[in-house]
Amino acid sequence: RLAQETARFAVATGARVAWGRCWAGGGAPAFWPWIQLIRECLDATPGELLTEANPGLSYIAQILPELVGAKTPHRMPGDPGGAFKLAEASREPGKRFVLFDAIANLLKAFAASVPLMIVLDDLHDADEDSLLLLRFVAREAQQMRILLVASYREVDVRRSHERSELIAEIGREGTTIPLRGLSLTEVREFIERNAQRPAESQTTLSLHHATNGNPFFLDEIL
Repeated sequence: RLAQETARFAVATGARVAWGRCWAGGGAPAFWPWIQLIRECLDATPGELLTEANPGLSYIAQILPELVGAKTPHRMPGDPGGAFKLAEASREPGKRFVLFDAIANLLKAFAASVPLMIVLDDLHDADEDSLLLLRFVAREAQQMRILLVASYREVDVRRSHERSELIAEIGREGTTIPLRGLSLTEVREFIERNAQRPAESQTTLSLHHATNGNPFFLDEIL
């Protein structure tokens, strides 16, 4: 909800917003949230701008096949057939860097005329490649007109030491805003505002204990 409200504010002030949502169900390709948001940006970006601004599009076409064609006249140097392998990009640091740099340049092209806000939702379900790319883009975005917003559940992240460390590294590139539950007083105000009646002390205590002040759970119970 906080990301949605931030996105509304961004649009109201003239920015473009693109969303990428991580998938927990299995079967999603690597870089899935990035694929979604790049597609969203492509729909609103002239093809001429892309070909002029990013000759590395042939790299990105390996994760986004629809880039092949009019928008990608360039071929990867030394690879006239475009036989760049996505698996190799994730495994070999040199090729991974080239892919990440190409995506960062593409995002820069998207933000050239209109500021861009990128939202990556449910980062606790992101694949490792997506997190590594986010770490790279987070560092580059400081030189661009791009705002990166990522959300995740702390409990789920802590279950994986590697994921926890990687997200902590990403967090150091920006600002982390921990979302805590409502206080007892705020729970009482929430009940009275939504139930439209005075909140009894025992009811307030019980709901605060049961939900830990989580507004979503509190609203569902009410």
